[in-house]
Amino acid sequence: MRLRERISPIAGVEKVFVRRDKDFYRVWTVIADMDLDLEDCICDAQLSIIDLFPETRFDFSVVFRGKNDSGWFTPYGAAQIFPAR
Repeated sequence: MRLRERISPIAGVEKVFVRRDKDFYRVWTVIADMDLDLEDCICDAQLSIIDLFPETRFDFSVVFRGKNDSGWFTPYGAAQIFPAR
């Protein structure tokens, strides 16, 4: 999946989840803490995905894990695409 290829190489990305909802895709990118430089890199990757698939609608979210365990966030019905399970 091109989404995984664009986002997973970014240092600091811990997990990526995707779920298709009717006519769009929801994408959650989990990082440890708020980091504006990291968010800029993620945003650039997201924009490149939008450019690759102009007919597809996306809803992107960046989730800050903070002090929570890495397994605390799993969106209902979403597939984890990074890291591969």
